[in-house]
Amino acid sequence: MKSIFVDWSKSSEWEFVGANLMSREAEDKLKNCPHVNKDSHYCQDCEVYPDDIYSENCPMYNYAYPLECHSQDLDENKIIRICQETACTVVYHPEHGYCLSLSGAGMDFSQSIAHAYMIAYALEGEELGCIDWDLLDDICISAPITVGKEIYLKILKELEKQYTITISNVRSRLNKIQEQLK
Repeated sequence: MKSIFVDWSKSSEWEFVGANLMSREAEDKLKNCPHVNKDSHYCQDCEVYPDDIYSENCPMYNYAYPLECHSQDLDENKIIRICQETACTVVYHPEHGYCLSLSGAGMDFSQSIAHAYMIAYALEGEELGCIDWDLLDDICISAPITVGKEIYLKILKELEKQYTITISNVRSRLNKIQEQLK
């Protein structure tokens, strides 16, 4: 799987896009909260904790997984979905562009990373898009581990689709080689 090693503790050039966006949304909720005054940094009644939400959406492991999409393709709604529905967050670096990074720990998160790619690569009007080609062989397919059964089945369907394309391309290339050998 294509990844970039990053020491997040020394990463001043990286912007934590997902963490910033999720925290900003929580702060907006807090501003409209009837239970707290303007100096409060959280609301226990509404369960709004912007600082906790920020830290929950920061990278946990020292890897970033590049997204092959442009900023106009990765809108705030997709970033929010990635942060809410997967164990990933979105980070940005001027040289590397937008990347996914794990914000959770404890097991094989390949399904969650695949789900995050599918959200990020969804075309306009689609719920989910494709999985990054470099990740295909690394996704755990034995059972739903970090995603629910519905998402797991969508990941398997996408894997089937992408492997079918790969097989077709390889078969076509092999036929051309065999023709040249005649």
